[in-house]
Amino acid sequence: MMVEVTINKKYIPQRTCLICKKKGNKQEYFRLVLNNNEYIVDTYQKMDGRGMYICKNIRCVENLGNKKVITKLFHGKDTEKIIKELKGILNE
Repeated sequence: MMVEVTINKKYIPQRTCLICKKKGNKQEYFRLVLNNNEYIVDTYQKMDGRGMYICKNIRCVENLGNKKVITKLFHGKDTEKIIKELKGILNE
């Protein structure tokens, strides 16, 4: 019986977009974190707490305002502020 051994292959965790379900490295996504009962954009992706990831494309950011997404993932919290902030970052 032969066993394959891989050397120097570093594991890179994959993140999943909440909207389109695309998987990729965390640099490809915005990270949202619940802080003081409010979702904020974690620009450095280092904040404590459970993060939610959204693709860095306008389609996923705009679909964040979808009522099903708000109800299910944001528990009814206002997402207009977050959407506006993410669009501003995309336009930079």
